[in-house]
Amino acid sequence: MNYRFLTNHFVTNSGIELAYLISRLDGPTYEDVKTLIDNSLISDLSGNSAFVLDAHLSYGPGVGSLREDVIATHDNLEALSMIDTIDLTDSYILNYSGEVIGYSSSGKHAGMPLGYIVNLLELNYAAGAIFNTYESFNGFLIDFNNYYRRQDNQGLISEFIGMGGSGGVCHTYEPAIPSVVKDSIFFPFYSIGYSIVDAAYQSMPYLAWQNVVVGDPLCTIAWGKQTLAQNLTWSGRNLVTGEITIPVPYTTLTIEDDSYIELRHQGSIPCELGYGRLIVGENVAFQTYSWDQALFLSYDSENARLIWADHPTFPAISYNVYRKVDDGDWEYLASTSGNEYTDGEVYFTCYECYVNATVYYYVKAVDLNETESAASNEVSAEVIAKIGKQSGDDKQPVIAYSYSLGQNYPNPFNPSTTISYSIEKDGLVRLKVYDILGNEVAELVNKNQLAGKYEISFNASHLPSGIYFYTITSGNYSNTKKLILLK
Repeated sequence: MNYRFLTNHFVTNSGIELAYLISRLDGPTYEDVKTLIDNSLISDLSGNSAFVLDAHLSYGPGVGSLREDVIATHDNLEALSMIDTIDLTDSYILNYSGEVIGYSSSGKHAGMPLGYIVNLLELNYAAGAIFNTYESFNGFLIDFNNYYRRQDNQGLISEFIGMGGSGGVCHTYEPAIPSVVKDSIFFPFYSIGYSIVDAAYQSMPYLAWQNVVVGDPLCTIAWGKQTLAQNLTWSGRNLVTGEITIPVPYTTLTIEDDSYIELRHQGSIPCELGYGRLIVGENVAFQTYSWDQALFLSYDSENARLIWADHPTFPAISYNVYRKVDDGDWEYLASTSGNEYTDGEVYFTCYECYVNATVYYYVKAVDLNETESAASNEVSAEVIAKIGKQSGDDKQPVIAYSYSLGQNYPNPFNPSTTISYSIEKDGLVRLKVYDILGNEVAELVNKNQLAGKYEISFNASHLPSGIYFYTITSGNYSNTKKLILLK
């Protein structure tokens, strides 16, 4: 039977039935209370701060279950790729080199000097840091006439807040071991985007016990699963642990230049038809633990811009981009050694274009042996194509091609490589290869071609190792790129 939801299972001494959870703002001074709210607004969203798990297990009954919960907390945080440090001895973790986002101490601190939290713990708390101890009366309020009003030198959450913490859970009476908040649930849920109160609620075996939550109830340390109610802008480091749904019409999530977005757990930002718009700035890096959530589509320019995270497990040296238009076949589009590609053949806005196309993309990683990985997630959007072939009054929309010369792949190569290019208008196309002295060593194309995208293979088995250049000319367009032959 689940007693959490039975309102008459636990009652107060006055016979009052409790069936709800209350959080409070508490601290030694007004400034400490204000800091709880301020920290919530600037909580550390980087995912780089650690949880400190300090188990003091030599005192009191029920230590076996506490030890099991400390170990389970470590295992659960590790499974979420979160950082933690754990001690299962009777010694104390008094300092940590990095920032701390959660502190847990399991057991009574009898024998510790008065005010050990204030005077001994040399921890650097990140904004949003939470606290829990498995001991009684740690939820007592600060009394200005008796700053450490408690029994047996037990730590108060108010002291923790005074040292820069942002909240946590505590007790106002002697707790029974089975009823205390379980860090094995509290810390992992908090790490994946649940607020302090929501994470505490999930981890309380009995809702009506003497458990108290202190802190801003909206404080979180990750972007958990949510649907944006309005436009949102991210900057700096951001940890995403749930699906961020951008609803239509025209809701926008903007990621500013030089930001770093890390997706863990179930973190994802769908970029498909039926969702709002993602706008990604320059030099934005994504990291993901799942290739199925690695590809993103940005609306920051008139063309479709793809950005993707490094493949988390495949030894990639480059990436192949694939595209499908409407119900057509998938086609190879380009190869790049970077993590983004702009499709200059489709448009989000174009005053002289005809609207009627849905475009889809995915990316595959490529290793040294030219083996491709499985495909990434697909992204898609409604785009605009220039009017192409017409039949009577029926306008047949086609992809608008532009002049371009792709980087050969692979590069370096031995002895063959592939060169891709596209032609905006029908006309004569010349593609030639030159050595480093400017001597022509191969003519790959010299003929009239229709507007479109092309690939050609270059076999250099008859040439010595070295640096070569290939040049394309068509109409007024000319471009040159370098290739390297290594035998």
